Amino acid sequence: MNNLALFGGSKVITRPWLRWPRHDDAEATGLTRVLNSGKWWLYAYGGGPRPDDAASADVSEVEQFEREFAAAHFVKHCYAVTSGTNALEIVLQACDVGPGDEVITTGYTFIATSSAILSRCALPVYVDIDPDTYNIDPARIEEAITPRTRAIEVVHLGGEICDMDAILAIARKHNLKVIEDAAQATGSILRGNKGAGGLGDAGIFSFQASKVVTAGEGGACATQDDVLAERIWSYRNCGRSKTGLWYEHPRLGHNNRMGEFQGVVLRAQLSRLPEQCRTRQRNYDSFLAKIAGIPGLAPRKLRPDAAQRCLSVLILTFTGAGWDGIHRDLVLEALRAEGVPATLGYGWANYQNPVFATMQQTLGDRAFAFGVERFPDWLQYAERCPATEKACRDRGIFMPHALLLGSDADMQTLADAFAKVYEHRSELALRGRK
Repeated sequence: MNNLALFGGSKVITRPWLRWPRHDDAEATGLTRVLNSGKWWLYAYGGGPRPDDAASADVSEVEQFEREFAAAHFVKHCYAVTSGTNALEIVLQACDVGPGDEVITTGYTFIATSSAILSRCALPVYVDIDPDTYNIDPARIEEAITPRTRAIEVVHLGGEICDMDAILAIARKHNLKVIEDAAQATGSILRGNKGAGGLGDAGIFSFQASKVVTAGEGGACATQDDVLAERIWSYRNCGRSKTGLWYEHPRLGHNNRMGEFQGVVLRAQLSRLPEQCRTRQRNYDSFLAKIAGIPGLAPRKLRPDAAQRCLSVLILTFTGAGWDGIHRDLVLEALRAEGVPATLGYGWANYQNPVFATMQQTLGDRAFAFGVERFPDWLQYAERCPATEKACRDRGIFMPHALLLGSDADMQTLADAFAKVYEHRSELALRGRK
């Protein structure tokens, strides 16, 4: 192969096949239909207390999406909201998480997993990940439980469902709620019709632009529990009740309702998800087979009982074996120069984020609102979470799911880029020592 693109050679990937989001006439037709209908919000169709008594024989696009999404994930209740972050806040509120409570979670995730807990004036308590799966390690949960623990918030990272049997057993033993952050797991199903978001007490999803089903922004709350469902409905709808008057608000809630334009786009997106999941799985398997001869690159450990994976992030572990001491970040730099959109994933854990470092300084005189005199020393978690720290520092390689919607020839090209970087590792090693 010619020289590395990083050193002036030709790129392996010269044409873009990474296009996301994808759409077709279904989105365009649906958007035009909603536009011309003049019904741009959920309550133009009824479905709850309304400022007038007019009824409609039509059905809201959002309500239809909620039903279709619930059916696709084998969950009883689904309510669409404005974002995955808002969905987390609503579900935490529905589960009675509040001031002084603790929520056990993972630090290897997007900041919303933590910020939603803090928005409830509760404190996240971090436990380590399993280094093979990148998901929360159930074996580390019980030691983190205190009398203040209210819930366990798990993250199905990259669409791979956590070890929910073990987690639920711990939760039942200690009378804790289990909240699934399934923001990255739309479409992930286990055998036996067990869908992400419907395995714990409540779950959430995100439809932000990078997700496998997207309307640019948006989210959803899901639950099998009728009581939690009623609370979620209320909290996303200004604290109203289904039987009350329009300006009667028995709860403190906000307007987090999804609009009809997003609803109709998401219906079209959802209809293509099963086929896209099959394509991603086929290409994922093909890509792994093509790079099997390259040392130091390990696929994450996946569950054997998955009926459908969304593979929302393509995750590899860089072990460094056979790479002449090169650091992961230099490998990523070389891969990107070859046209591979590879990143390090999460460069620091949530507890290492600057917002935590400044919390005592900016909110110290309000720590009482969180039920504590002082905020914890967040950096203590770096010692408690070695697998998390290592994943951030030198192990994780993330690539976007849209790569897996290409052809098998594209998978070969992607593998060729990895092979080229490996073959020129000695040149990289020299650069790394300078």
